[in-house]
Amino acid sequence: MGLGVDGPPSYENREALVSRVAESVRRCGQMVATVDRLTDQQLADLRWAVQIAGRALRTPLRARALPCAGSSQIRILIEPVEQEVVRAVAS
Repeated sequence: MGLGVDGPPSYENREALVSRVAESVRRCGQMVATVDRLTDQQLADLRWAVQIAGRALRTPLRARALPCAGSSQIRILIEPVEQEVVRAVAS
């Protein structure tokens, strides 16, 4: 797809997940991950990894859910928060 990483991230090693998120965002500007809707732990791990990767990159990241129609999975788009939004929230 060319948007970063497409497919389920590995949830067995959290540090590897952080590195994968940070590297994809650094290289491609975003990351796309697909996770099961029913797996709360995967969603929690991915959210945590996004926060830590944002700290490592020194830029806030956001994760947006993009439901896959007729599927038990959710596509997650991870991308930097626009700097205008960061400034507006900070002021």
